[in-house]
Amino acid sequence: MIKKVSSGQRIGEINIPASKSDAQRAILVAALVPNKSLIYNYGKSDDVKAMLSCIGVLGAEKAVKNEFIEIQGATQLPRSGRFQCGESGLTFRLIAALSTVIEGSFELHGDGSLLKREHRFIEDFGGTQNLSIHSVNGHLPYQINGGITSDKYKVNAEGTSQFLSGLLIGLSTQNKEITIHAENLTSKPYLLMTLNTISKYGISIAFDGISKFVLPKYRCYQSTNYVVEGDWSAASYWIVARLLGHELRIYGLNENSYQADKKILELLKELNVNYDLDKGLFEFSEDVFFGFDFDATDCPDLFPALTTLAVYVRGVSRIRGVHRLLNKESNRSNALVSEFKKLGANICVDGDDLLIVGGGLKGGVVVDSHGDHRIAMCLAITALNLDSSLTIQGADAVTKSYPDFWRDLKKLKRKKNGA
Repeated sequence: MIKKVSSGQRIGEINIPASKSDAQRAILVAALVPNKSLIYNYGKSDDVKAMLSCIGVLGAEKAVKNEFIEIQGATQLPRSGRFQCGESGLTFRLIAALSTVIEGSFELHGDGSLLKREHRFIEDFGGTQNLSIHSVNGHLPYQINGGITSDKYKVNAEGTSQFLSGLLIGLSTQNKEITIHAENLTSKPYLLMTLNTISKYGISIAFDGISKFVLPKYRCYQSTNYVVEGDWSAASYWIVARLLGHELRIYGLNENSYQADKKILELLKELNVNYDLDKGLFEFSEDVFFGFDFDATDCPDLFPALTTLAVYVRGVSRIRGVHRLLNKESNRSNALVSEFKKLGANICVDGDDLLIVGGGLKGGVVVDSHGDHRIAMCLAITALNLDSSLTIQGADAVTKSYPDFWRDLKKLKRKKNGA
């Protein structure tokens, strides 16, 4: 799909969609509770649909209502199954980890960009547990013969914490004390989100804040009514649009969230931006923002939105943690450099940093999302402040996380004196 985004100031309100990361975790845990749970504000992204498909394979039943989804968890987990994970990396890694826990034989399949992403850490973990795991040189499809029974595990969480999250969710179904040591732990905020989700279903896992997780001996998931939070990743694009002068009110965010991308609030404080999330307000007195230095190692999904901000501020900005972008829906650092250079941006990768000199942008060109939802959204917001319109190829990539993005952009009004 191709979208032509015109420039000009926008005015209006944005209600932030559900966090797919929060929803996917909540849905999977609900599938492991042998009772009914209700999940509100679960969203309709492609990734959430992938997880809903997978819990059906687990034996859970779902009923979609107007305001919530009702999930009857599996009373007995299957001994075999074929999971279709779509393009969702989180769905795949959570289900892969769960497949190592359940005694049985499972196939895991995917589509699109997920087929290009490498997952050798799964074989590495399987090797430590004498599991039979087969893949295509670390790529999907996977065949996992599960049934781990130890009470002590070591997990390499250097590239992603999602597999570890899946183990925490899956091992919580076993009734014995279990200790997990995470080596090279990254993305700690996402693990805190997982622990928070598990706690809402009645199980408290001890975490020393560094690397050690202890699952209590006596535990049992309990059904609950779960409300999925608004998505800080999706919000980052609209927050940046507000900083670029668009008169927006942004609703649906939780300041106490465990989501990693809430870290954008730290940057707002550095830029002297005042915010009131209940009122949807982001206020500032500066006419021009200056270059910033931001460490996105634990929140790599902020890279695209912050790149949009950086190309419009005055001076040099540095966004740290580029190595976290290599195994996303695209090689995200390459995609950002490639597409923003088409706009005339002075942007490059400097070691593990993305270096951007603000200014000098031009519109009237064609750019590509690289099949990456976050690249598509950041380019759309970038277009609003150009001197002419921007044509975005692969615009339908947004359905992965934010299917209503283009609708939300379209409903914003334009100032009469806008370009």
